[in-house]
Amino acid sequence: MPSHYGNNNSKSKPKKQEEDGIPFDELKEGSLKRMLKIKKDDPKLKIGELQKILKVKDGESFMFRGNEIKKLTPLMKKRVSLAITLIRSSKK
Repeated sequence: MPSHYGNNNSKSKPKKQEEDGIPFDELKEGSLKRMLKIKKDDPKLKIGELQKILKVKDGESFMFRGNEIKKLTPLMKKRVSLAITLIRSSKK
């Protein structure tokens, strides 16, 4: 058997899972809307709108519903991807 299939006697350590996501106990209601400068009672966010934000490069400014956002931060990108996930899961 070829050696590239792996070895059960491997000395490599298992990789630790890094926690780079947003901790659920620290989530605040409306934090993404606050970052995007929209009011809580504005129409709901749509997946298409959020996916356009994900295409923006980190640190670049962009327009969202008529408001200029100075730059896309890594935290904002995480919140947008979480919002997309939650919207999709709520539709099921």
